[in-house]
Amino acid sequence: MKVVRLKCPVCGREFEAKFSGPHDLPPGFPFCSPRCKLIDLGRWLSEEYKISVPLPGAESLSEGEKRLLVKAFTAEDDPDGFLEGEDHREAEGDA
Repeated sequence: MKVVRLKCPVCGREFEAKFSGPHDLPPGFPFCSPRCKLIDLGRWLSEEYKISVPLPGAESLSEGEKRLLVKAFTAEDDPDGFLEGEDHREAEGDA
């Protein structure tokens, strides 16, 4: 078992994490506590954290791939109306 000293990305507290193998992460990793893990999740959900650049390769999606992505979601899955754009209506007509 390997013990590594880490710094929590939320509170900055240093803590020890125990790794028993390359695919066995400690519970709550990389956070020091369940509380910090929930704080981080809350920040993502409230959009305090954002991915500020487009995902690599997103611009190279073919029209067929874009239609498949749109069809993977329904209005029920999209309460904020993200898919209400022109592409969404076109994809529905192709179904």
